[in-house]
Amino acid sequence: MTNLSFTTCLSAGILSSIGSIAVALLVLLFMITIHEFGHYIIAKIFDFKVNEFAIGMGPALYKKVKKNGEIFSIRLLPLGGFCAFEGEDQENGDPRAFNNKKPWQRILVLLAGATMNFVAAILVFCISIGAYGQLCVQSFEALPSNSAYCLQNDDIILTVNNKDIYLTTDLISALKGKKAGDLVDATVVRNGERIQTKIQLRCDPISTSMEDTDKIYQSLGFATISAVTASNNLTEINLKQGDYILRISSTLPDISEQAKDGYTECLLQENGALVKRYLNEEQYLTLPRAYDPSDFATLLREYSNGERAYIYLSRVVEFDGEQVAIRVVLDHTFSDSWNGIKQTDEGVFSAFGVTVERIGYRVSSSNVRFGFFESIKRGIVYAFKNVGATLSAFGQLITGKLGLNAIGGPVTTITITAQTVSYGFNYVLEIMGFIGVSLAVFNLLPIPALDGARAVFVLIEWIRKKPINRNVEGTIHMIGLIVLLVFAVGIDLVKCF
Repeated sequence: MTNLSFTTCLSAGILSSIGSIAVALLVLLFMITIHEFGHYIIAKIFDFKVNEFAIGMGPALYKKVKKNGEIFSIRLLPLGGFCAFEGEDQENGDPRAFNNKKPWQRILVLLAGATMNFVAAILVFCISIGAYGQLCVQSFEALPSNSAYCLQNDDIILTVNNKDIYLTTDLISALKGKKAGDLVDATVVRNGERIQTKIQLRCDPISTSMEDTDKIYQSLGFATISAVTASNNLTEINLKQGDYILRISSTLPDISEQAKDGYTECLLQENGALVKRYLNEEQYLTLPRAYDPSDFATLLREYSNGERAYIYLSRVVEFDGEQVAIRVVLDHTFSDSWNGIKQTDEGVFSAFGVTVERIGYRVSSSNVRFGFFESIKRGIVYAFKNVGATLSAFGQLITGKLGLNAIGGPVTTITITAQTVSYGFNYVLEIMGFIGVSLAVFNLLPIPALDGARAVFVLIEWIRKKPINRNVEGTIHMIGLIVLLVFAVGIDLVKCF
């Protein structure tokens, strides 16, 4: 019976993962198809000769030749697509060939793909915010403070210093130039109501890059958190890579299956089974909190040989066929050797077979609903905010403020998309919008083989009244394409090792 249950759960997990990857591929393919359709529709308006419109890459699974000679195809690999024009990279006598059309028409065709991606992203964001609300930054078990001007648990931040907060970069911008002790105005959703409040900054909110957010979160009083970054087979407790340590208790608080407003959690039993439970919020918040690795070790050292502890973690788990971020409770009884090895932090961590990372900051998010017209406005602003963030990321990559670990190739994109879409359809819409913006911005960069570089060549031709040698241009784009492919694959390979 145990083996059957394990096999059933494993099969459900595999099918769930496959489903998430399939949705991720469809999301990516949809946005790429939208991009190519943008080229196609503007090309048809100006009577360009289109040889083939393809969804996907690689060998053709389906082909249909239209009466005008155009080929529509669906190809094996769902990682791309193309709109092939007559005479795109060489001289051609056909007046409808790409390079025989007026420069301004060619530029419009080249820019149409990115434009369609951006318009699609705006529509997706408007639908997402209208249907589900905007994902806003939310405090999580905020750090205690003696000041009356502080964030409270589960506050959802809407504005800081009269600036709407859409992304983390907005927090960085809103706090720029502020100092420890300054009071900043904020609008938050607290207990379901929107209120005006003030936050006293706890440190200088210094940030040198988009990834450098620790001081931003610390200044606002976001809760610190300890993350398990390595594990081995010596552990007697089921701590895993990526767990976030929250609270520790010597008893398991009473629960009510009827609780509606409490925390949802999973109790990880000795046989490895997960049991869904509900915990009263007031009870949970009274449990000792481990804000950093030292807190974790100090709390554990209070226990003696043979005593039992319940350790509360934040973990992404497989439950009811879905990947969900949930509070997990680990039931652990200390061994007979515990008293002799718990004297130092290192001894405590070693006993659990884990390495504990420096403190990080636990930042949550929550959907906030707005009216119809406000949702449309926010969808448009959100799209432009993501354009700004994407351009800023490229700029910081070039200047070295961001490392290459901040980006990824197609495998990373699909992996992250698959993880995101597993959380629900609203996240499918979110990631679809992000991909649309990313494709729009990336394709307009003046990098050989991309639409932006091709538009630059056409612009030079327009100014010079004659084109650069077509063979030279074609070679440049071919080299650019090879370099891009090698770079994208290389980034993914580096992340794997």
